[in-house]
Amino acid sequence: MYKQNRNRYSLLLLLWILCYNTGMSTIQITLPEPLQRFVQGRVAELGLDRPDQYVEQLLEEEQRRRLEEYYMEECRKGLESGPLIPVTPGFWDAIADEAVRKCQERKRKVAQ
Repeated sequence: MYKQNRNRYSLLLLLWILCYNTGMSTIQITLPEPLQRFVQGRVAELGLDRPDQYVEQLLEEEQRRRLEEYYMEECRKGLESGPLIPVTPGFWDAIADEAVRKCQERKRKVAQ
């Protein structure tokens, strides 16, 4: 059961990331030569076109990991906060539907 809920939980995290990562900006970094070679090697190994794609993947993984830690802590707090309620597939579907709705609302507001 945990694995099923974890998959739905991962979907909610992905929706959040997609919803709140709506714009692009540019940063410039300077790397020592050995690290530059390492990045170029990883880019080639992963079949990426550019080093910034590799850095973007690393940052997204870190963001996902931190969000998961945050939400797991919030879930722990919830479990300790009082009596449990039944959680059915319909419960998760309703949460996912609301997340999609809120994301769409946010994107409409950003577009205005």
